[in-house]
Amino acid sequence: MVELDNEFQILFDMNVGKLTQYAIDARYPQKFFLPGIHEAKEMIEIAEKVRNFVIEKLKKGKFFKD
Repeated sequence: MVELDNEFQILFDMNVGKLTQYAIDARYPQKFFLPGIHEAKEMIEIAEKVRNFVIEKLKKGKFFKD
């Protein structure tokens, strides 16, 4: 996606890849673990930043209304 729109580079800069393991764990609960409070807060912060980024991109493309 970065090749099409360099604004997506910000997702890599905020370490969005760290969220992947949690998506996998949620699908396979037998391997699910509970992260510590610090790690959970970090992942929530990243997820919120990603959400805000996506909402802004959708607004710019007129796909999202307030």
